[in-house]
Amino acid sequence: GSAISVSHDGPDYDGDYVTFAEVGADAGAYLTYTYTREGAELQVMTPDSPGTYELRYVTANGASRVLARQSFTVE
Repeated sequence: GSAISVSHDGPDYDGDYVTFAEVGADAGAYLTYTYTREGAELQVMTPDSPGTYELRYVTANGASRVLARQSFTVE
């Protein structure tokens, strides 16, 4: 795993985070994450194992909900 730079413009509720998760995993599942309170440009660690993952913006406002997702391949 290495750090990548991720920009966001989400609602930034207390507890929101950007994360890598396995494709199809539940909304609250995560592998690595960074809280959005760290700023509009975040450093998020990629997973250690090669494969296809989802990069997600997850809001913690109430129950965990994925507001945005993008496929990401680690080689």
